[in-house]
Amino acid sequence: MPSAALRETLPLKTGFQLGRTELDGNGQITIVRLIPTLQPFQPAQMRNAFEIADVTIMPAHARYRVELIPAAAATMTMQLLAHLELAGVELSSSFEIAQLILKWRSNSVRVTLSSNAVTSEKSGTAFETAAVQLDNSARIAEMLLNRIR
Repeated sequence: MPSAALRETLPLKTGFQLGRTELDGNGQITIVRLIPTLQPFQPAQMRNAFEIADVTIMPAHARYRVELIPAAAATMTMQLLAHLELAGVELSSSFEIAQLILKWRSNSVRVTLSSNAVTSEKSGTAFETAAVQLDNSARIAEMLLNRIR
């Protein structure tokens, strides 16, 4: 098959979704699996605002002075940037990519509200993963982050 015809049959950009995640004995991420999808990658619409249901003023001796409590249905979309290392590629029986296996190299991550943040390692705020909870399918359900000062 000529290369031009081959290029027309293969997608130039492939989207991926998070697959199973493995944690170490301390509950930190060690392995993340990415599964290819049929749809090309579509960046999420970033939202840097959410509906506030309540505001609590904290006592003077507290570490934080104000607590904002979001409405139950409020969502805020952000990007989490992490350094990963390609550890392996799993192939299907038809020699297609079944999943990428990535090693989580550090507990340090960056969080940003900008969809253009991938181009700059210095954008966003630096955090360290404090705790990670997985669902029944071993996918990330919740991640607690502590800001690095």
